[in-house]
Amino acid sequence: MRLYETGKLDFLKRGTDTIWMLESLLTESGIIVGRIWNSHGVTDYNTYEAFSPYICRLVESWDTAAIRMEAETQARAFHSMHIYATRVISAADNPRIDTISFTELFQWKRDIPANDR
Repeated sequence: MRLYETGKLDFLKRGTDTIWMLESLLTESGIIVGRIWNSHGVTDYNTYEAFSPYICRLVESWDTAAIRMEAETQARAFHSMHIYATRVISAADNPRIDTISFTELFQWKRDIPANDR
């Protein structure tokens, strides 16, 4: 609600578009982090860019088989962040909501720029 009240979701009002959302709970702190975006804008909440550009691109392509395969390949026994992704297709005649959940898809070399390591 706070995102709406502060105007951070105003970009969602620009016509019919697909909206993507990512959310996760940081278990150590109990903080929920998230990202909402479409072709007109993006907003992150409770942290700055909690999800890598790679994860965002993968969700945007909505290739659920690739997401599941990647999650299985990178499965960790401990400290895996569980991520919930939602796609809302806001077509006037047939709106649709799809969801998928998966474990963290983090790879150090891919997700952290070399100059930041």
